[in-house]
Amino acid sequence: MAANRGTSKDAKADHVGKVDVGRNQSHPNATPTAQSANNTQQPGSQIALAAPPSGLYEQLITDLLAQRLETLPTGTYHIQTHPVEPLEAARYLTQHVSAILHYALSAIPASQRPLGQIDLANKIIRLLARAINDSDLHGDLIHTEGRLLEAVLNRLHHPHADLKARIREIMPHTRLSQSELFTGNRAGVSLESEINKEIASSDEICWLVSFIKFSGIRTLMPALREFTRRGNLRIITTSYMGATDAKAVNVLARLPNTQIKVSYNPEHERLHAKAYLFLRNSGFHTGYIGSSNLSRSALTNGLEWNMKITTREVAHIIDKFRKTFDTYWADNEFDLYDVDRDGDRLQRALTQQRMRSTGNTSDQAGPGGAITTFFEVRPYAFQQEILDKLHAERTLHHRTRNLVVAATGTGKTVISAFDFKRYRAAHPEARLLFIAHRKEILHQSRTTFRHILRDGNFGEIWVDGATPDRFECVFASVQTFNSQQDRLAHLPPDYFDMVIIDEVHHLTAASYRTVLERFQPDVLLGLTATPERMDGGDITEDFDGRIAAEIRLPEALNRKLLCPFQYFGVTDAVDLRDVAWKNGKYDAAALTRIYTAGDMVARQRVQSIMDALEQYCTDPAGVRALGFCVTKDHARYMSDAFQQAGFKADVLVGETPREQREAMRARLQRGELNYLFVVDVFNEGVDIPEIDTVLFLRPTESLTVFLQQLGRGLRLADGKDVLTVLDFVGNAREEYDFEHKFRALIGRTRQSVLKELEHDFPHLPLGCSIVLERQAREYILENIRRATSLKRPKMVQKIQGFRHQSDRPLTWRNFMEFHHMEAPMLYKFKIGGKLIGWNRLCVEAGVLEDFREPLEMELSRYIGTRLLTTQSESYFRFVLALLDAGCDVEVLMKDTYSQNVNTDVNNSRSKSSHNVNMNNEGKQREYSQNVNIYVAKSHPNSSQNVNTDTNNSRSGSSHNVNIDINNSHLNSSHNVNTGTVSSRPKSSQIVNFFSPAETEKFALMLHYDIWQTDGPASGAANLRESLLRLNNNPVMLNEIREVTNYLLDQLDVIEKPTESITDFPLRIHGRYNRDQILVAMQMHTWEKSSSNREGVAENRDLGAEALFVTLNKNEEDYSSSTMYEDYAVNENTFHWQSQNASRPERGRGLSYIQHKENGKQMLLFVREHNNDPYGNTLSYVFLGPCDYIDHSGAKPMNIKWNLHEPIPGHLLNESRKLAAG
Repeated sequence: MAANRGTSKDAKADHVGKVDVGRNQSHPNATPTAQSANNTQQPGSQIALAAPPSGLYEQLITDLLAQRLETLPTGTYHIQTHPVEPLEAARYLTQHVSAILHYALSAIPASQRPLGQIDLANKIIRLLARAINDSDLHGDLIHTEGRLLEAVLNRLHHPHADLKARIREIMPHTRLSQSELFTGNRAGVSLESEINKEIASSDEICWLVSFIKFSGIRTLMPALREFTRRGNLRIITTSYMGATDAKAVNVLARLPNTQIKVSYNPEHERLHAKAYLFLRNSGFHTGYIGSSNLSRSALTNGLEWNMKITTREVAHIIDKFRKTFDTYWADNEFDLYDVDRDGDRLQRALTQQRMRSTGNTSDQAGPGGAITTFFEVRPYAFQQEILDKLHAERTLHHRTRNLVVAATGTGKTVISAFDFKRYRAAHPEARLLFIAHRKEILHQSRTTFRHILRDGNFGEIWVDGATPDRFECVFASVQTFNSQQDRLAHLPPDYFDMVIIDEVHHLTAASYRTVLERFQPDVLLGLTATPERMDGGDITEDFDGRIAAEIRLPEALNRKLLCPFQYFGVTDAVDLRDVAWKNGKYDAAALTRIYTAGDMVARQRVQSIMDALEQYCTDPAGVRALGFCVTKDHARYMSDAFQQAGFKADVLVGETPREQREAMRARLQRGELNYLFVVDVFNEGVDIPEIDTVLFLRPTESLTVFLQQLGRGLRLADGKDVLTVLDFVGNAREEYDFEHKFRALIGRTRQSVLKELEHDFPHLPLGCSIVLERQAREYILENIRRATSLKRPKMVQKIQGFRHQSDRPLTWRNFMEFHHMEAPMLYKFKIGGKLIGWNRLCVEAGVLEDFREPLEMELSRYIGTRLLTTQSESYFRFVLALLDAGCDVEVLMKDTYSQNVNTDVNNSRSKSSHNVNMNNEGKQREYSQNVNIYVAKSHPNSSQNVNTDTNNSRSGSSHNVNIDINNSHLNSSHNVNTGTVSSRPKSSQIVNFFSPAETEKFALMLHYDIWQTDGPASGAANLRESLLRLNNNPVMLNEIREVTNYLLDQLDVIEKPTESITDFPLRIHGRYNRDQILVAMQMHTWEKSSSNREGVAENRDLGAEALFVTLNKNEEDYSSSTMYEDYAVNENTFHWQSQNASRPERGRGLSYIQHKENGKQMLLFVREHNNDPYGNTLSYVFLGPCDYIDHSGAKPMNIKWNLHEPIPGHLLNESRKLAAG
């Protein structure tokens, strides 16, 4: 029993305390009654305060609740609170006050209802109007008669004799303002009858269903026919499993004002939703979400559960429903259906799906793989990101030998086809050679190319006796290529413009090397799921020394292109802290000794592995498992141990004969072999889709190898719904990197890996799980905490030990890459309250002589908080040019002119006939030699001295253009600083990429980045003097140069000029901080900085307004109230929510609608979060100009903007929060 409150004062407290575990549960915000054992009399108090029951809460703390919490003994209770997030405060307060208001209105005597209730409500409205000084709220005062509006019907649109009767007909039984649960029982209203009324009373309808049966729509058709004479009907559905009736789709599609979109994707089901949205011009929207598709049983007699929701009760759910539907509607996955055009396609897709679902997988394609209809193929966002990176590799970095790593099934061929499509757009006569090792792959690849290029005659097959006639675009097997080379003898080495090699990890084989030795293409593209050569060598040696792009694992999993995983971190009792660490990894021999010694430790480890299999696998004797071991001896030891325990096990190593490998593969597929212990991920014998269990029996230091090993089990296969992963986690050395492994599994989230782990991984890819045993979790947590909370002495110690662990010279870049560090980690330390950087850490480590420079703190701060948060080629090149000019901006601005040195890129086969000396005897290259150079005027003969040397253009990074002006090498993207202070070059040697006006703006941007204030406040007389002061800091300038060179080399997005604004320094798709943007907007000037801190910044003189968007506004927690305000609908459309005061009929809201008529440009800037994981303010990606499409609502307005340039792939994944998958 709750404590008795006997006084009137106590009774009054019941009305104002809001939370009282001891009072009647009908009271607002009441919590469950506490157990009587908790209601003990407190010493010195008149009455006992009931203790809140133990459990979880999401409750505002009131005065009364605070008193009760204070009575709880701290030794017995843990009380956890946190500040209310500002962005969430309104929601919590509304819930709290709403409950109190309902309680107060209900407390008014029945004799005074409803007039007394209306009077009280109006008093509250008047109070609010005064409190926020908004007289518009007076319009919300309730009319004293107390009547409910039921309908406003235009007689022209509703020609019914008895409109009262008509309203009774169309008004849903469950009304429009209250939610309801339909369970398919006999007691309530049937879902079918309610849907008919919802149809009749709606102005727009949106349905999202997996399948549509004719029996399900027959009874709805009368209402739908009448509705579609006046309203719009949109339906999204699929051909999955062939469950849809083509007749049902065709009948619906023939209705007026009706559009249907269909997903024909046969590979995976991505649409399980069953949802119905009914929109009304009155704003009283309703929706149904549940288990019912459009079938008779689902709508009538099935035991289906469906929840009706209303705007009045859960407006945010209806809002998310509507926005998600619009995003799906804009998704390339769903094709607009036309009965006449697509009827046959739908019927074929349904037939094929039915055959697949019954196990009949016979090929339905026409003879010879003929294409009768082109599918509209578009790259997914993650594929577009790969294409963006390939474009940047060639255009920005002049690297044209590109390696793409992507798991099987993620669309490598699609990527290569789109890549060739872009190349062919610049070279219409481009020739292609596509190499694969199987006939089936060649035919499938050519079909993909034909669809994407929309050319039914594209490509010739060269395999099994089929011989090309023209040899223009050839899909050849590597075997045929080698056996019939005489057919190629007359072709020059540069005959093919683009060569694509599938499964390029085979390059060590003589047959594959022949391709590289025979032809020297403009672009070489390698595709593989395994970036290790068959001989264990470095595959990147043939690809400019790097992997150009990788498909991230979480993105492929979210698209259901790979099998989801359940990852179990199993505690390994073996302590690895003292095992030798050499060249970034454990000593393999030492690990082998520990794992295979005949002592108790090794035997117990094997038994613990078997115990884990028993605990986590349904049937340990029925799995198809790969066990990754440290050495061949370890693999043999594990195989022998499992055989002795009665398991069907074997070992596969590099020297295993090919025939034996194939036999093992077949046995594993048939279930005759359950455990295959391997060492090298690149063994062909382990590429088996049916693998359902992966055992990590050794610590895998290389993230790339870890992901490739994991990927061996992620292939999709019939009957396989999940991959079981057992990772045996011991107490690792401090150098071992758990953080990047888990980041790769989680993907890009707003939380650090540490927070993800502490909260049990709430943001994993769809269908995936990570479960860590208690001790394994502690090992991992401790390792990541040490890595992420690295103190200055420990960092200094790492610098001191670098030369003992690596054979590379100690440089900023080498150190960071060796330790897998993010660059901001080097710029978070302070001495005496002042930030320090890399060079100061090196001084402390004793590897660099001490130095004293006046701006060390400012320039360290600049690197850590501004330079590292910027991503812009133009900005980086300006910084490097300024350093080359001795930090004198006038040198860059005075008398500059442009001298265009341009090679011919229109004819890819023409020889060089220009004044540029090119030493490669071959055709001009689009990516490597299209050079535009701006040279200082004081060097009149510069055009005769420009040498573009692409000698030996097939090796290493020799495609990088080296521009030599008077022997001064100025290709800044590869001018890696080794630690010495370079002398100032002559001004005649400076390459400048900007107009004088742009140069001045870049200089002011840099001023604000360094000083973070306006000119006068910085103490400098003018902009030139501000930047000339940097010259007194040669060591720090060298550090800036090295960091800038690194950032320039890492850029993977091509920025584009903002041509609509003259001399605008910001480039589209660059990333800029707010100060840089305000400089570009001419709101930050030398004389005065802008005080703008709003979500918009308008300069009417410039005729432009910047919109600042943060996609995830709540940094700490999930926030449903702010998560879906700003997001990408698709790559060209962005949904933005205005400031709260904006309304469409006047002021700023009207200016958005009429911005084009008024000559105002809208510029969109988007960032993912407020801060990066290191606490630095995150910069914005400039998405460029955008135009008004439409809007909904007021105060705030929801506006859709059409972007002039599509959103780059890397940001599209993050900003499409509501996308399918």
